[in-house]
Amino acid sequence: MAPQLLRFRDFELKVSSYELRRNGEPIKLERIPMELLILLVEQRGDLVSRETIIQRLWGSDTFLETEHSINTAINKLRGVLQDHPRQPAYIQTVVGKGYRFIAEVKVVEVQPSEPPLVELFSPSLSAPVVSAPEISTSNGATSTANLNPLPATKESLQEPTSNQTSADQPLRSENAQIPQSSAEPGLLANPGLPAGTEISVEPRLPADPGTPAGPELPTRPKAILWRQFAILFGFLAVFLPLIVYLLHRERSPTAKPPPPPAYQSVAVLPFVDLSPNSTKEYLVDGMTDELITLLAKGTSLRVISRTSTMQFKGAKKSLPEIASALNVDAVVEGSVTRSGGKMRIVAQLVDARKDQHLWAQTYERDEGEPLDNQDKVAADIALNVGERLTNRTPTIEQQTADPRARDLFLRGGYLWHQRTLQGLTRSISYYKQAIEIDPNFADAYAALGKAEVILSSYGGPGPSKSLLDARAAAERALELNPRLGEAHTVLAVVKLELDWDWNGAEAEFRQALELSPDDPTAHHWYALHLARMRRYPEARAQIQQALDLDPASVILRSDAAEIEYSAGDIPAALARVQSALELDENFAQAHLQLGKVYELQGKFPDALAEYQHAAQLFGNTPNALALIGHALAGLGRKTEAQAIADRLEAESKTRYVSAVDIAIVYCALGETDNAMRLLRSGLERRDKGMNILGSDPLFQGCESDPRFQDLLKQLKLR
Repeated sequence: MAPQLLRFRDFELKVSSYELRRNGEPIKLERIPMELLILLVEQRGDLVSRETIIQRLWGSDTFLETEHSINTAINKLRGVLQDHPRQPAYIQTVVGKGYRFIAEVKVVEVQPSEPPLVELFSPSLSAPVVSAPEISTSNGATSTANLNPLPATKESLQEPTSNQTSADQPLRSENAQIPQSSAEPGLLANPGLPAGTEISVEPRLPADPGTPAGPELPTRPKAILWRQFAILFGFLAVFLPLIVYLLHRERSPTAKPPPPPAYQSVAVLPFVDLSPNSTKEYLVDGMTDELITLLAKGTSLRVISRTSTMQFKGAKKSLPEIASALNVDAVVEGSVTRSGGKMRIVAQLVDARKDQHLWAQTYERDEGEPLDNQDKVAADIALNVGERLTNRTPTIEQQTADPRARDLFLRGGYLWHQRTLQGLTRSISYYKQAIEIDPNFADAYAALGKAEVILSSYGGPGPSKSLLDARAAAERALELNPRLGEAHTVLAVVKLELDWDWNGAEAEFRQALELSPDDPTAHHWYALHLARMRRYPEARAQIQQALDLDPASVILRSDAAEIEYSAGDIPAALARVQSALELDENFAQAHLQLGKVYELQGKFPDALAEYQHAAQLFGNTPNALALIGHALAGLGRKTEAQAIADRLEAESKTRYVSAVDIAIVYCALGETDNAMRLLRSGLERRDKGMNILGSDPLFQGCESDPRFQDLLKQLKLR
């Protein structure tokens, strides 16, 4: 069977030789992405499940982290095909299921190289002409077998010698019978014909004006000449248009493939507010957030998260220094000035490696409708930046047409990033107001869900109500926009904290990352879930992806230490937590994490000091108090540890305290009866933190109790 060439748009894929070309130019592609492309193209139009991909590419017995590998291969294919996940031309994501190749594919059978059909087309008139219909067998029957004619030998076309007259030459006319087995020079044998087959050959020698004409050779019948002209005409009719097309394509300037993107990553630095007596800092920060969102959703660039870029607000560092710290190729910076009823926005794009300007633009607008103007300007900046960095036009999605709803949404986002109980409470209020103005504002519903889902972690009410509210907001967001990755991230946390549906949560995380692969929060929370399932290699991969997108995030570095701590890798945990404290020495969560690492080392005095320092920074949260009690028990100061356990039980009657926090102290004291009493209560109330019981070394004091092991099985953590 001839090998197949699969053509789709400007691409040609030759399966047998693993070759991919675009407009005739070869494209390098690694083995796994190439095999995935072949699989998708072979099953074009049909859904290819992730399970099918795993089976085809790695086999059913693999121990690799295949989910991450599939996402990486898909991203590489999209980069090569210059395909965007939100407006795909080639690979369509079927959320939660797999992928579908949607481009039209033409299958071309590639024939092996063959000699010319007829020697008539040789530029040399001395070539022999073989007439296939004139082949006869030794028994007199006529054969129509195809011939692959051989070139004429020197001997078969030699001039008559001086002692041999023209009349002595053998005349090889069309009717001359030549045995196939003959070894006489000039006779043509075709091994593909039956034995005894005889063929007719007519040598045509070039005329020499100085040589007397010999006897006239027999001429061909006119029918044969007409047949040969018909063959020639057919050949030209078939191949001439192809030759013209190939020449035109080679010379056409539009046929050249677009140059590959020279930039892979970008950071949007906080825009500077140069307005006199400005009271609208949230609007300027909103411009930064909007650009980050538009570039992350509308391009294939790796866009650095807000939390990493905000640390450079007002920083006196050069752009190359900032780019090096964030590990990016390009930087966007700008300013906003409001004065005299006018608004002026200046933006510029800089190649951070060369400190070279790539683009700059100044926008002058009336300040009458600042939000409407600002959204249009942000969209235009994103278009210009995206086109210059990727050679493609970004996809820009408008979130809401109502400037009032947009203003409230920006206020909510500004407060959400403060990550305090007061800030979260006020952000929820702003998001709800935005939804009242625009009930179809999908992003506002998703943001509301993100605020509700973490409220109890910052001292808010118990998780049950806030998680139910978060679920309702996320589901409504997906009704309005099914491709909103943030909403799937919220649902994943709800399934973790409220439903204890580990498989369902993982499916939501995967959908979130398929839709929003550049969302560091989704990678972050998914990494923590994987660590609690004790799937540490996968957890490390996810937290690293989050750090690549948000390299200056203190919480990410601290939680990376949490993963290493749970895995028992003390040196790695210390390195991670120390890198977090280098960024912010007053980050309470990092001090708590360092104390837990010290406990693993048996350094209880150092652990206690870290816990107490965190409590001074962050307040006496239940978790901080519980860790202080745990360290005191490790030091043998059991009376003080018991006092903390009693205090937490008393406070649980007036504010939300997870049973898990109190059980931490009782496990350290060896009071497993009290610990199990509380954990059973937490099971009934679906308390926050129950999913850490199977992975956190803090519960080692209870692990020998059969009731604790039964609880882990009930929670499906063992």
